[in-house]
Amino acid sequence: MSTLSHMSETLSPDLGAGVTPTAWPPTPERWLNRLAQRSEALHARLQVPLGTSWEGDPMPQPRWVAVNDPLAQEMGLPAQWHEAAGPDGVDTLAVLTGNARWPGMAPMATVYSGHQFGHWAGQLGDGRALLLGELDTPIGPQEIQLKGAGATPYSRRADGRAVLRSSIREYLCSEAMHGLGIPTTRALALSASPLAVRRESFETAAVVTRVAPSFLRFGHFEHFSHHRHPRHHEVLADLVDFVMGHGGGFFIEESGGHGGEVAAGGEADDADAVGVAAMFGGFGADPADGALDVHELDGVVVAVGAEAVVEDVGGDAEAVEP
Repeated sequence: MSTLSHMSETLSPDLGAGVTPTAWPPTPERWLNRLAQRSEALHARLQVPLGTSWEGDPMPQPRWVAVNDPLAQEMGLPAQWHEAAGPDGVDTLAVLTGNARWPGMAPMATVYSGHQFGHWAGQLGDGRALLLGELDTPIGPQEIQLKGAGATPYSRRADGRAVLRSSIREYLCSEAMHGLGIPTTRALALSASPLAVRRESFETAAVVTRVAPSFLRFGHFEHFSHHRHPRHHEVLADLVDFVMGHGGGFFIEESGGHGGEVAAGGEADDADAVGVAAMFGGFGADPADGALDVHELDGVVVAVGAEAVVEDVGGDAEAVEP
């Protein structure tokens, strides 16, 4: 197993000796999932949930590939946090591969809609991502999400897995973007398994433990705007309140200004609503004009550029307007 200890040191904040450490594993009352709580409340009030409560698919013989020590330090996690176990004896590796969960966790897969290949694709959703919950940390609330923990109700007949090759790319690229000062999701850890996953050829499975202030996408807003539930404006207002509580002022005031910096997805549903890059497929850029190449990855055309972001922000503004 490796640790990442060089790229983000220059941007890591000096937390100081007086900062309250983040308990790991969190006690049940400190292991939050505010989005799941809102989803339950909206389902009770409007019969419109934000997603589905869900468990990961077991991944055999998991092992650590890498842990991000600088990020763990910024989050106030204790040394050797990844080796810790809960009071029930369930260890961190089991939880962060989707094989188990600790008391108090309310994992969920969220629903959103958006475009693929430049056309409206309707309902999409977290096809291979599982939101475990949220921690209050010295750098603010941070959601923890597993990418590759198995199929969900939104997988659309896919296997819900990630492979080690692309997971290593995401781990390194997200931290490189952070080192460049570009707002981004970050990888707290990377785990792997000998489980065979079929892509162009057979590869092995992996799970990226991702961290961000929020994993809400523009597509979450588009979903409820497009499907026009009779009280969809109440849902949209609730989502706006949620984003504002997670640094959403950045989304409203600065998203467009960051252009290609913050949208690494290119499809209208992929840009993150709090202004951080969230997808790391194959892409290339010409430094002379800032234009980004078009590549095909896992059946999705990724075309990233300022025009795509303008479309994202414009579509999101339209989604939430009265």
